[in-house]
Amino acid sequence: MRVISGAWSGADYPHHLKREVERQGYEFHAVTRIPDTRLPGWWSKLHIFSYEQGPCLWIDADCVITGSLKPFERLKGQGLCGLWNWAKSGHGGIQSSVMYWDEPNPAILAGFDFGDAVWPPSSRERWYDGTVKWGDQEWVTHLRNTNQIDIKRICPTLVLSYKYHVRGIGTPPPCCSIVAFHGSPKPKDVGDLWVKDALR
Repeated sequence: MRVISGAWSGADYPHHLKREVERQGYEFHAVTRIPDTRLPGWWSKLHIFSYEQGPCLWIDADCVITGSLKPFERLKGQGLCGLWNWAKSGHGGIQSSVMYWDEPNPAILAGFDFGDAVWPPSSRERWYDGTVKWGDQEWVTHLRNTNQIDIKRICPTLVLSYKYHVRGIGTPPPCCSIVAFHGSPKPKDVGDLWVKDALR
C-alpha cells in the first residue's frame, strides 16, 4: 500500500505525514503538481482518483496520523473506499479527506464537465439530483448516488473528525488512526499537545 497526499505548493508540503508514514514502513508520495489547470482549488483531487496506481491510501495534508495505518491494508480488494461525511453542511455524502483504492478510477473524470468546477465554491450551483457543486467530494457523491461508481465504507472509527469527535477530549481514542482537520481549525491553529508533537 502506498500513501499519497497533496502538496500543491512548497509551503503546504506535508512533512509530518511523510515522516510518520515512512516510520511505519510505507512508501509516501506527495503530489506536487496539478496535472490539469482547468480544475481549480480542491477540484484537482479528481485527477488523483483517476490516475494514481493502487493500492493507494490518500490522506489530505491537513490530517494528522495518530495510530497504525495497518488496518487500512484490510481494504485490499474492495475497490474504492471512503468515509461517510460527518459535516452538517450538506456538501457531499462522501468525505474525501481519507480514501483508498485498489486501481485508478477513470469513471470519476470520464463524465465530468470541466465547466462544473465552480470556483470559488457556490451553494447556488447544483447538479440535477440536488448535489451542491462544491468540490471533488460532491462529484464523487453524485457518481455514487447515480450508481455510476461503487464506494465501500471505511470503518468510521479509523478516521475521526477533530471538530466533531476529538476536540475537547484530550487525545484521540486508541482505535483512531487518522484525525481529519476538515474546514477549521487546521492543525497549526490548535494547542493540543498531541497535535503539536505530530507537527514537529
